[in-house]
Parts: sequence; structure tokens; C-alpha cells
Amino acid sequence: MRNPADVMERAELHEEKGNYVEAERLYKKALSLKCKEVGDQSFELIPYLYNLGMTQYVNDRYDDALISLSRVLGLMTTQEEEIGKEVRELRNLLDDVRHDAEQDSVPMAANA
Repeated sequence: MRNPADVMERAELHEEKGNYVEAERLYKKALSLKCKEVGDQSFELIPYLYNLGMTQYVNDRYDDALISLSRVLGLMTTQEEEIGKEVRELRNLLDDVRHDAEQDSVPMAANA
């Protein structure tokens, strides 16, 4: 199986049945496949890392869970910063549009 989403789905089935060891193995495989697709810093890795971290936690693999969940936090923080940057840019654009709209609504005589 080479599709990370399919592997993740199989892992979830094992997790639902309480087979956390097999779920963890499959989450690792799904994460590895997804990393090959999108790179190791992609936001798309968040659900893969989160699920892996949770199964590691349930399996008492605390050090591994801390690493996985810390990567989730790092990716989320980076995403938050990117979103914040985009929000600021959009707010600036809206300010420009409002300013231009106000200028267009001022009568010509007032501009002279």
C-alpha cells in the first residue's frame, strides 16, 4: 500500500480496535509516505503526526509522543504565523480599497 491516506485509514481501524502497536506502526508508515509526497515541513503532516503521537502516548512511548506532538505544535505555529501574515496583508489591502473608495466619493470641488 503506497497511498498515505489508505495506510492512515488502516491505522485508524487498528486504533479503534485497541490494537495500538499495529496502529503506531501504520501511522509511522503513513507519515513516511506523506513526507515523501509533501516534504517534512508541510502542514499536511499535522494529522499524521498527531495520530502517531497519540498512539505513542497510549503505548507508553512518552519520549516518542513528545517528539511527534512537538512537531505538530511547531507546524501549527508556523501555519499560524503564515496566516497572521496573510491576514495583515488582507487588512492592508482593505484599507487601501476603503481609502480609494472614499477618495472617489469626495466631490470634485472639495479636491480643488
